[in-house]
Amino acid sequence: DTNAIILGASTVTGTYDITAGGAVTDNGALAITGAATIIAQSSNGATDYAITLDNTSHNFGTIGVKGAAVELVDAGAIDLGASTVSGAYEVTATSGGDITDSGVLNITGAATFTAAAGQSVTLNNDNIFSGTVTFATPSGSLKNVEITDTTPLLLSALTLAQVASAGGNLIVEAGGAVTDSETLAIPGTTTISASGQDVTLDEGSGGGETASNFNVVIITGKNVAVRDIGAIELG
Repeated sequence: DTNAIILGASTVTGTYDITAGGAVTDNGALAITGAATIIAQSSNGATDYAITLDNTSHNFGTIGVKGAAVELVDAGAIDLGASTVSGAYEVTATSGGDITDSGVLNITGAATFTAAAGQSVTLNNDNIFSGTVTFATPSGSLKNVEITDTTPLLLSALTLAQVASAGGNLIVEAGGAVTDSETLAIPGTTTISASGQDVTLDEGSGGGETASNFNVVIITGKNVAVRDIGAIELG
């Protein structure tokens, strides 16, 4: 479509490719078994448009996007294909499913990944997150989070929980400095790999804020600063 497009209720057993010269929105549930690719961009590639697929009954297999601000909601697990987003990127797996990636995510704005309590988020491709990355759950805590960023990474508030005495782990691999902007509560093992880069997890050092709470911390980096509210074990 050369203009904006509204996607009605659809069931597709194969691939699903949508290209629009305006915003892409929905007014019905999309059940897509194969890979979905949604592009909202002018024909000359100069202007990106919003993609808003926020129906809570959507069920995607793998979905990749190219656009400005992007919101994706899936009723279960969701796999993120290669995507380029010039604005904010919001992904929600509403219940009973993890968030994973099978392609590189290049996100200019803030990125927010929301999954149900006890689920995990694994984003381990050579991703590029230029803004703050937030992992959230409507209630309770996520189980595990793994993220790879080939550039500096800024982590927002994060609370993980062990499920059946397992999990609660944070794994970060970055090609630049790793910092935090809010408190991290990680009951399992925190592994930060940022070879030659600074790692600064010092929330609470400015006074007035609560420090993070780690269990076991393993860090590869250059200059390292970690602040913990309680005991800490260095791996």
